Order: sequence, then C-alpha cells, then structure tokens
Amino acid sequence: MSEGVQILKALADESRLRIVRLLLKGPLHVNEILEVLQMGQSRVSRHLKILADAGLLAGRREGSRIYYGISPEIRQSALLSSLEMMLGYFETREEAGSRPGMWLPEESLRDFDRLANVLDARKSQTLDHFFRYGALQDEMQRDYVDASFYRSEVVSMLPDGPVTIVDLGCGTGELSVAMAAPGRDIILVDQSQAMLDEARKSLGEAKDSNLDFRLGSMEHLPLANEEADVAVLSMVLHHVPEPIGALKEAARVLKPGGLLILADLDHHNEEVMRSSFADFWLGFETENLEQDLEDAGFQVEASHSGKGEGSLACLFYRAVSRPMELNQAEAEAAATGAIPG
Repeated sequence: MSEGVQILKALADESRLRIVRLLLKGPLHVNEILEVLQMGQSRVSRHLKILADAGLLAGRREGSRIYYGISPEIRQSALLSSLEMMLGYFETREEAGSRPGMWLPEESLRDFDRLANVLDARKSQTLDHFFRYGALQDEMQRDYVDASFYRSEVVSMLPDGPVTIVDLGCGTGELSVAMAAPGRDIILVDQSQAMLDEARKSLGEAKDSNLDFRLGSMEHLPLANEEADVAVLSMVLHHVPEPIGALKEAARVLKPGGLLILADLDHHNEEVMRSSFADFWLGFETENLEQDLEDAGFQVEASHSGKGEGSLACLFYRAVSRPMELNQAEAEAAATGAIPG
C-alpha cells in the first residue's frame, strides 16, 4: 500500500479525525487525549496505533508518560498545511464557528472546549508552581541542575558590543543581571507577572543596561518582527509543550542573522523534574533539538554540553536566524508538494 493511500485510509474514521485535529495544536499525553475525547483507553490506543502506523503521528515516552503529536515527517512536509485546511485548524470554538464555508461536527467543537480546559489547567499548574516556588527554584533543584554553571556558559556565548537582547522566560531575572552591560538593551519576557516582579527587584541596581519588562507567553511573544539582535532561551524550552513553536517565535523577533543562544537539559529520566519543578519535557535528544532548530529557521554555529556540579547534563547552542524571506521561499517551495506516494 502506498504511503498516501495509507494516510487517507487512516483518516477515514471520524474518531481518528478528531484525534488529528487535537494534535495539530500540539502534543498531548495519553491521559489528556482520553480526557478530551471521553473514550475508553483501548479504543483510543487502537486509533493512535493506526495513525502512527500511517506515519501521521509519533509517540514519545517521557518518564512515566507517553506523548503523541504530529510526526516530524508530516510537520516538515507540505501535507501539514493540507491537513490543517482539510480538517479545520482553529484556535477556538468561536473561530471555527466564524470561518466561512467550514463546518465541523458538534463533537469536534466540544473537543475544542475540553482541550481548552486541559491546556488552561496545564498553564495554571505551571504558573502556580512559579508563583509559589520560582524564587526558590535554583536552590530546590541544585542537586540536579547547576544554575551558576549554565548561566555563566550563556553569558560567555554573548556577542560583544551594543545589542538588544531578549531574555525569553526570564524568571527572577538572575540571568539578565549577569547579561547587563553598558550599551546593552535587555527585554525581559515571562508569562508570570510574579516572576517579572521578582526580576524587577533583581535588576534594581543594574544601571548599565536599558531594561524593558514584558508579560507574554513563549508561543506569542510580545515583540515585533526583527526587534532583537539576540534571543536567549535558557532552561525554558523544557517547560513548553510545543518547543518548535517557541523556536519559530524566537526566529520571528530576531533580525536577519540574529543570534539565538539556547541552553537546556540533555534528555534524562528524572521524573522528579516534572512532578516537582513543572518541567513538561525531560530534556531533549540532541538530534531532535537540532532538527527543531533547523525547522524553525536557524543554522547552528556551535554547540557543546556540560553539567557543572549538577547531576543533569546541559546542552548549549549558538544558532543564527536565516532571513525571513529565505524561510518564506522554502515554505512556498514545500507547498508545491503533494501527499507522498
């Protein structure tokens, strides 16, 4: 059976269409899929297997959980846009109802409502964690992650001279304090107002840099296109359900040839990082992270790893953003493709 026929056959079932519609918005672990679809586990598992066998989905074990999402091969192909148009990709139920010529079954609209509740619960859990423990995070996880080590590595990778740096997921601002220098403008972004307030306190004595504090999520950054010279993602990406979306946003706000400095955890199996520190991913496989960087519009210049005095290894990348028009040309070229097979 050709790949294209297998994909079409896999989609010839309304329950599987519902699953793909959900996962177009980002990965979900199996229990979340069950909660949204309100189906039995054996039935959902059968549908997931059919979709995975067809190459539409990929499963990833993270400690005690298995997450499913649209497969990397599909995300990197023109078929992704076709799926979004064919199945109806919407941010909200209201958007689905207002789209001319688009009709979705009522059950799928209820799926959107239940999914919104699941995602809101996720975000609330993360925000609550950092509200309660954000200022203590470094001390609480110091046996696992050496914050002084990874911050010094990030600072050593910064370019010289006057630049505009955006510290994405700035937390309490300790890294921004270390990055502050004459001629540097620093934009601090975090989704938690409590963390921004802590950052203001941390940077109260930083007179060498112009500072700008902005509330916003990694998926929808409160910055204009090409506003920054350098974007820093330090120990942030493993909190983001859809990392490539955050990387694409980082690419959007960087000037052509702008620099991304990325520090995150190498893949590990310490479930305590999820249960106690609100981590979504247990680090990243190098190959997968580098592919995400490329797909988001970056070219890796250099990389290395290390752990300092923590037990978990950290990955470090310097990557340059490709011009937006080049990324657009690549997307347009890909859009001329068709369903494989």
